[in-house]
Amino acid sequence: LAVFLGGVLAVGLLDYFLRVELTALRILLSLAVLLIAGLAVYRFLLPAVRGRISDVAVAQRLQDRFPELGDRLASAIEFLREPEESPTAGSSMLRRAVIVDATVEVRKLDLSAVLDPRPMRKALLAAGVGVLIFATIAALSWEKTWIGLVRLANPLGSTQWPRTNALVFTKAPDKLAA
Repeated sequence: LAVFLGGVLAVGLLDYFLRVELTALRILLSLAVLLIAGLAVYRFLLPAVRGRISDVAVAQRLQDRFPELGDRLASAIEFLREPEESPTAGSSMLRRAVIVDATVEVRKLDLSAVLDPRPMRKALLAAGVGVLIFATIAALSWEKTWIGLVRLANPLGSTQWPRTNALVFTKAPDKLAA
């Protein structure tokens, strides 16, 4: 959200200050916003949605954080996946003992210490700042904000920025110098 709003603000302000009238350039600006949005989704949203970590990988990360676990947690999870009667898995009593031992050790640990809330806080802060900046600009000049959004959403449209100066002749000349 922060990256997208930053892109919309940057491109919208560029369009506002340069008063872009070329249709091809307006299309390029709109495509730039779409590219920024696509890159933000690819970089930040897709890994969170698609990147499912296996149970064994989580166990290995916990073992890295808590060296006293050794390899017991990952082994216990792998043993839980094995069928009880598997001939290649070794002794079922030994496997159960490893599972119980790992369970007892894990219950002693404070697993919430593994979670790092700083990246989420940074993302929420950046998104909040982006929304605040966008809302402030919109509150100060809603008409211009709306025109900028319409011009970005429809670069082929006929929406124009309001003129800053309206020059008119008070007394039109009858003759022009050669």
